[in-house]
Amino acid sequence: MGKYKNRIVMDLDGTITVDEKQKSYAEKNIDESVATAMERAKKMGYAIDIFTARNMRTYDGDVDLIHKHTKPVAQKWLSDKNVSYENLTFGKPWCGPDGYYVDDKLLSIEDFVFKFTGVFSEHTVDIVIPFYNEQGNVKSTHAEHKKLERVLHIGKYIYVQNGSCDGTADQLQELAENDDKIVIVTVDNNQGYGYGIAQGFKHATADYILTNHSDCQFNPYVFLQTHRDMLLNLDMVDAVLPKRINRPKFDTFRTYVLQKILGVLALKPRLDDFNGQPKILNRSHLQIDSLPKDFCLDLAVYLQFKNRTYVSPPIIQQDRASGVSSWGGSLRRQIRIILRYISFAVWGK
Repeated sequence: MGKYKNRIVMDLDGTITVDEKQKSYAEKNIDESVATAMERAKKMGYAIDIFTARNMRTYDGDVDLIHKHTKPVAQKWLSDKNVSYENLTFGKPWCGPDGYYVDDKLLSIEDFVFKFTGVFSEHTVDIVIPFYNEQGNVKSTHAEHKKLERVLHIGKYIYVQNGSCDGTADQLQELAENDDKIVIVTVDNNQGYGYGIAQGFKHATADYILTNHSDCQFNPYVFLQTHRDMLLNLDMVDAVLPKRINRPKFDTFRTYVLQKILGVLALKPRLDDFNGQPKILNRSHLQIDSLPKDFCLDLAVYLQFKNRTYVSPPIIQQDRASGVSSWGGSLRRQIRIILRYISFAVWGK
């Protein structure tokens, strides 16, 4: 047990084997996608243990009879299929045809395959999120992003305390005391959304960076689940730049017009939705020092990756979970935002 820091405990039937009820155990086929993911996991240093409930119902839980009659068949099948594993254990309780196994470390078969064979399977990912007066969203934001460990190799959660004057800092500190992966970056005086994000970027060391807002409007785990098949078929990608849907019609129209104007000014034939989240960015292509301090950061990041390999799958924008957005406001403020975007598109700063 001491050789491996982490282990993956696999079920056998219906997981490593294809679920073919008409075939005997000895005749079952192997699920090639699962087998490939197991091989990748083992190369990454995980031990593979198989824990199965095979014949627990047939032999009424008598493990001695299972070892005598069932184990040799399973061992031969695994050997014939060239499945590499550390331990094969029998005696897992049978949950019944309509029962379930519940575990806080549970991976679905689909998540397991994506985590170890998807486009990000051989890369680490750091998550960078700025928090500005978001005390009502801190815990729920972390809970949603913690689910990403099911599908990505998360290195750090880099949470930027971006000059908040409410209880955000205390909430973040409480989280960090219970999760060693959390890194808190403190900005004493808020200098803008972009400045906070950039400070978080500077602490990232993973191959990719995932950014998101702290208001729970964009669910990152559901987003990756929704587009899992598409991402599985990619050999590589420099960025994932989501396109927002389910927005109010006026907001959608305003964004469309702004994109057309900025596309002309920035000498780009076409601009996609650059404010969608969560973004996933190849860190080696990210030019942090040239990023603006304000909300134009998302446009700047988009322009850095516009001519690289990227995908823009749709993301549902949900209602804000808690608090008030600092991005809205009066018509005068909206005009100032548009003029600032235009200024950045023309002068790049």
